[in-house]
Order: sequence, then C-alpha cells, then structure tokens
Amino acid sequence: MDIRLLLLTGVVLTLGACDRIDPLSVTESPSGLYVILDSLGTQSESRFICIRPKKDRSCFPSDADVIIASVGQAVEADAVWDENSQVLIRLSSGKVERAARTVLNGNVNIRIEK
Repeated sequence: MDIRLLLLTGVVLTLGACDRIDPLSVTESPSGLYVILDSLGTQSESRFICIRPKKDRSCFPSDADVIIASVGQAVEADAVWDENSQVLIRLSSGKVERAARTVLNGNVNIRIEK
C-alpha cells in the first residue's frame, strides 16, 4: 500500500473522530461588551458555553468556560445574563464537566443553578 494513502486514511479517521460544534445562540451582555456563545457538540451532545469579548466569536471544546455533558438524555440548559451582568446557567439535565467561576480577567462571574 502506498504510504500517501496510509497517511490520508489516518487523517480522515482522525478528523472523523472530532466532535464538531454547532452554534445554538449568541447572547450579548447588557453592557454590550461581552457575549455568551452556546454551542452543541454534534457527536457527544455536550453543551459548550463560552463567554467572550463581543468581537470574539470563537468557542472550542478545548477552551470552553463551561462544559455540560449529556447523561442519557439531551442536555437542558439555559445560559443568560442576570441583572448584575453576570452569567447564569440554569441546568435542568446534564452533568457539569467543567465550569469556570470567573472569566475575562474576573470581569464576569458564572453561576450554575440546578
């Protein structure tokens, strides 16, 4: 077998194992400085939530501020800005795998309610 074909096959298999994320929503903060990026992993069905400056729309599983895994059913979570311009995540189903308490150099706090 040609070595190029072997390498190409390895790349295709590796890419096929990636969990692509699809954006669900972008919610701007009341101040207009930040956004909540809420995304869904297409293979894992996990939710990836990132809080970013308004102009930064990048959110990847490796740098998500909050990751909520599905446990037997789809993740039910709602990420919103509260009255103090902090992030509130209301979790109905799913398991929190990772959750930062503060982001953006301490400018935004994250609170999770179950």
